[in-house]
Amino acid sequence: MDGPQIRLKLMLDLLGLSSDVATLSNRICIQKAVFLAKYAEMDLGYSYNWYVHGPYSPELTSDYFDMDNDISHGDSDYKNYELVPSLIPMVNKVKQIMEIPSGVSLNKTEWLELLSSIIYWMNSTKDASQTKKIVAKQKSELCKNTNYDIALKKLKENNFLLS
Repeated sequence: MDGPQIRLKLMLDLLGLSSDVATLSNRICIQKAVFLAKYAEMDLGYSYNWYVHGPYSPELTSDYFDMDNDISHGDSDYKNYELVPSLIPMVNKVKQIMEIPSGVSLNKTEWLELLSSIIYWMNSTKDASQTKKIVAKQKSELCKNTNYDIALKKLKENNFLLS
């Protein structure tokens, strides 16, 4: 396992996320958690574009499949490492934003997809009203009830977005 994959595995472990990529839900959670980490000042170096389930990194996909393959073939090199202590507050910031607030009618995968979609479009448009329209159109099933407004508020309160 190489350095980026080890960092990825360590981060996922601290976040309490599975590194098993057998399910689409797990892969989406990994994609979104690493995307959120970028906005918690823990950029693992992946670039993102828009795809079916929101922000998506083909490079990250390659790394997590390689990581999963290495682990399934007995590679446990990651156990000899720890994240640099200065990164722990950033991981905790991501962990905090991942907690689903009361009043949100989404599961963890959907919640992470909504959060990351808002950040992605807010950074693209620089306009809150336009972002809400795009996300509501692209992710209407995630924006039902007050989900969008709660997500936006939580992102702002945790400094993932500028006001």
